[in-house]
Amino acid sequence: MPLKRALSASLLLAALAAPALAQTDDPRVSACQSHDPHTSITGCTAILNAGQDLGAFLFEAFANRANAELALHQPGPALADANEAVTLNPENAQTLITRARAELALNNPHAAIVDTSAAIALNKTLPAAFSLRGNAEFATGAFTADIADQSAALALAPTDDHALLERALAEGRQNQLGPSMADASRAIAANPANPRGYFIRGVGEETMHLWPADLADQTRLIALTPNDINAYIQRCVAEAHLGQYPAAIADASHAIALNHNAYAAYIDRGLAEIATGQITLAISDESTAIALNPSDPDSFFARGGAYETENNPKAALADFSRAITLAPNDIQALIARSGLYLSLGESASAHSDATSALAIDPRDIQAGIDLALSDGQLGNLKAAISHLTALIAHGDLTPHGSFVLHISRAAAYRQTNNPQAALADATLAIAAQPLDSAGYDQRAEDEAALNNLPAALSDDDKAISLDPNDDAAYANRAMVLEQDHQYLKAANDYSHLIAEHPDDNISWNNRCWNRAIGGDLQPALADCQHALKLVANDPTTLDSLGFVYLKLHDNHRSITAYSAALSHGTPQASSLYGRGLAEQALGQTTQANADIAQARKLDPKIQSDFGT
Repeated sequence: MPLKRALSASLLLAALAAPALAQTDDPRVSACQSHDPHTSITGCTAILNAGQDLGAFLFEAFANRANAELALHQPGPALADANEAVTLNPENAQTLITRARAELALNNPHAAIVDTSAAIALNKTLPAAFSLRGNAEFATGAFTADIADQSAALALAPTDDHALLERALAEGRQNQLGPSMADASRAIAANPANPRGYFIRGVGEETMHLWPADLADQTRLIALTPNDINAYIQRCVAEAHLGQYPAAIADASHAIALNHNAYAAYIDRGLAEIATGQITLAISDESTAIALNPSDPDSFFARGGAYETENNPKAALADFSRAITLAPNDIQALIARSGLYLSLGESASAHSDATSALAIDPRDIQAGIDLALSDGQLGNLKAAISHLTALIAHGDLTPHGSFVLHISRAAAYRQTNNPQAALADATLAIAAQPLDSAGYDQRAEDEAALNNLPAALSDDDKAISLDPNDDAAYANRAMVLEQDHQYLKAANDYSHLIAEHPDDNISWNNRCWNRAIGGDLQPALADCQHALKLVANDPTTLDSLGFVYLKLHDNHRSITAYSAALSHGTPQASSLYGRGLAEQALGQTTQANADIAQARKLDPKIQSDFGT
């Protein structure tokens, strides 16, 4: 949002006292003194056209007409008249200020600084001279000087809302957001009918992501200026950040109704439509924004997000890439493309984008995680851990940032078979966000790997209590229960997963095996048969089916199932051992001894692992 919006208007409308004319009954003189600018111009022009008859009033006529022309947004004629007035009376501070206003309106801030400085030298008690010089300094980028001059004006007129707002603008440009918002609040208290106060305070609130306050100020701004397109657009942004997407869409639509070329409104409406799952509408709105302003990277970035949601990665990559071409330092676009590359398995490209993002902001958490993930995909887990450690070492993390970094490093440690380090990081993640079930999920995995089954079960229970729909926690707990030989309890957890994902053959197979080893054989048989309907000839399910038949003493069917499992590639110790037991039961000693021997060669602990 541009900080300088409405500044010129404020300067042109800043009223200064017109020079008083001598007392006379001449109606031309009375008209020249009028507060109505049109009447004033008519009267002053009549005086100037009268020549010698009213020659004594020339200075005042030029000065008054200049002020009236400024009020009517005619800075060119105003400058010409102010020049005449200054020539006639170079020692009049107010006339120098009038000329400075015209110069600034004509984008000549350096001349305005000269004139206001001369006015201050003549009269140091005029707050308008300091404030106007500050405005000119703002236009040259001299924000510190602007703040000093607005402060000088406020020392003379403490409740001058114009000076307060101009100082707030300069403070905002120097990222002094607290003082800027405080000055805007003081200006609002002094003049609650001035819309610029709400606008400027809203800029700070937007920058600081104070969305409820921003929403309130944009609403007040709209009440004062019902046709302010930017206020509707900014309120849309605040509403979207607060999850009020229908309201955001309505505000963006209102802005578009006011101006069909307001491309920013199409961008923001599209983002809200993405959030509400209206992807086709979002793509249409972002495409309209691109047509209206093809050089704006935000519309390409937003449409790329819509295409990604639509599962159109080729189009998404093209849009993210275009956004990056238009704005090479747009860290969000780089991170978006990096994440998309990761999902496509294009690790080297993801690594490049994440590296570029970190060059822009070495402390960006998502960029660091993307770099670590790409390193992990490239098999460089040591580098992944190093990147995450560097981000953690920076400190000053939000609780969420600390959680994400520690949980990510825990995953990397887990992949390097270092469950002790992973456990430590998962514990730190839990400390950062104790109400996030994912931390307990992760720690339970590490506790199980360290054979601390009671602790693992406790953490899985905690995860489920925090999020009863946490599928990972149910799956983790089921595996820990298997390790603890609580097979039917494990089967119950798989029942939950099956209810949530009835087409997941893995959960059906796992419940089959746990029911079988727990002695619940007929339901186990039904589970395996259903799993094979979902994925025919799956060797893992065929292995489980062989085990069920073995427990049912249906040895011929057991051998058939195990043989089918073994026909699908690398022999599995469990299938060989199970087939050997079935063959042994049928008196097929030679085949049984061969299968069992091969199984023990593949897995020396197969007999204890087999569950018989």
